[in-house]
Amino acid sequence: MKLKKLVKDCLKWVEYKRVNSEDSGYPLIFQCKGGAPGLFSYVVQTLGFVRYAHNNNRIPVIDLQSFVNTYLAKEYVGILNAWEYFFKQPSGISLNDVDLSKTEVFDTLDPSRQGLLKMPWWDWECLDENSITNKMWRAYAHKYIRFSDNALKEIERTYNELFKKKDKVL
Repeated sequence: MKLKKLVKDCLKWVEYKRVNSEDSGYPLIFQCKGGAPGLFSYVVQTLGFVRYAHNNNRIPVIDLQSFVNTYLAKEYVGILNAWEYFFKQPSGISLNDVDLSKTEVFDTLDPSRQGLLKMPWWDWECLDENSITNKMWRAYAHKYIRFSDNALKEIERTYNELFKKKDKVL
């Protein structure tokens, strides 16, 4: 058991060094501010942000920790990252793993950032399941939007509570 933890800690350190090294693209912190969007509004904006970060050789990190938002009460600001309650970080790097002096924040309320994110709902071609655009966004979603372990456990628990083994589910 101790060996597993040691290996995990070593891997985390190696990843921290990779993310914060001079030769890697610096992390770009995404802060989806403004309004009270629903969970999948955050997901759609995150897809656009991940694409933007990759196109600019940056490491995407989602920050729903530094400000009050739909899923984070005031008393948890700076303590919990609401994104990580539902999903894994797109690059596997947590906000806590990043040297904040080597990052840039992409704040959705910053006027200089307006129009930079191309998101799925702006691509009407997304509605055609055979289009290249649809396939691109689906690939991004499959690769970068992954439920957290806690969310998967909660989904499984709720499913088992609602449906018995012999019940049929569409």
